[in-house]
Amino acid sequence: MFLSVETAGEIVEETNRYANTRDPLNKIRNVFNALTSAFKRSFIPYKDLCVDESLMLWKGRLGFWQYIPSKRHRFGITFFVLCDVVTGYVQDMVIYTGATTSIESVEGLGVSGSVVMTLLAPHLGKGHVLYVNNWYSSPMLFQHLLHQGGDWGVWDSPAE
Repeated sequence: MFLSVETAGEIVEETNRYANTRDPLNKIRNVFNALTSAFKRSFIPYKDLCVDESLMLWKGRLGFWQYIPSKRHRFGITFFVLCDVVTGYVQDMVIYTGATTSIESVEGLGVSGSVVMTLLAPHLGKGHVLYVNNWYSSPMLFQHLLHQGGDWGVWDSPAE
C-alpha cells in the first residue's frame, strides 16, 4: 500500500522514465513476451502448421486498432498467429502495431512474407506443412521457404 499519492506518482514517473516510448506495447511487452515464450515451451507442434490473422474486438482508445468491415468484430487489434492445425494450439503470435510491428523484414517478401518467416523461424527445416490463405501466399515466399531447406508443403486455402 502506498503511503501517499505523491509517492505513487513518483513511482509511476520513475517507471515511465525508463520505458521505451517508441514501442506502442511498452506497458505489456514483458507480459506478452513471457506469454508467447510459454506457448512455445509448452507444446511441440504436429506436422501441420497454419499462419493466419485474428481480430480481437477493441473499441477503446488505441493508436493501432483496425477497422475491417468484412469481419464480425469490425474494430479491433490484429494478431498474426501461428497455430498447430491438429489441436488449434497457438505456437506464436505477433500483435500488429503498424510500422513498429515486431517482424523481421525479409527483402523481397513484403509484409505478409516477413510475417510468415518471423513466425516460422524456430520451425524451419523440421518438415512441417504450412497452411496459409491467399494474403500470405506468393511465389517469392514459397521460393524462400524452399531455399531454407527441409520438406515444406504449402497449402493455399481461399480467404474468407
